[in-house]
Amino acid sequence: MAEGAHKEALFYFSEALKNASNNDAASIQFKIAEAYELQSRLEEASSAYLKVSYMYPDEESLSHEAQLRAARLLEKQGRTDEAQKIYSKLET
Repeated sequence: MAEGAHKEALFYFSEALKNASNNDAASIQFKIAEAYELQSRLEEASSAYLKVSYMYPDEESLSHEAQLRAARLLEKQGRTDEAQKIYSKLET
């Protein structure tokens, strides 16, 4: 997907998020994070993934996957202490 398409997807996902139910909102927020990641916007992607787990904790499977992806991206950014905190939280 071209960069312009990722930006356009981010716009539409953000608009959809405004009126979504919790279940749909969690999935949309995850897609926003993926779009940032595909654009190599790692800091924004890791933050967006973490929003899934903080805003939609009842969506356990998606929340868990989002935390794993956030930790992986934090490691890529050299933020290993933050990544380790997430991994430790997931182990409990």
